[in-house]
Amino acid sequence: MLQTLDGIQNGLRLSVTTPLEEVEAAAANEDVLVLEFDAFRDGRGFSLAAVLRERGYKGRLIAAGKVLPDQARHLRRSGFDAVELTEGADVAAWDRMDRAFSGSYQ
Repeated sequence: MLQTLDGIQNGLRLSVTTPLEEVEAAAANEDVLVLEFDAFRDGRGFSLAAVLRERGYKGRLIAAGKVLPDQARHLRRSGFDAVELTEGADVAAWDRMDRAFSGSYQ
């Protein structure tokens, strides 16, 4: 399950527009990376997460910024551990969307 987090999280914050080489260099020295999406339709964050995981990054990946609950499954499948929720976000919607495709209904 994708963990939902309230408020700003600690960790190195990088925009999903950051070139892969810079993200990889930063990841080498960081246990937590927060990738900030500038637009919900920008898929670069998913690609960055997937490449980092494919290349062995074991740290914590947190999605932040403009992400939607219906992206929960893709965030998880791309390698994100958690999503940083904005103020007023519907936690139940995030949980529901994550469970809808994980096969664990409650």
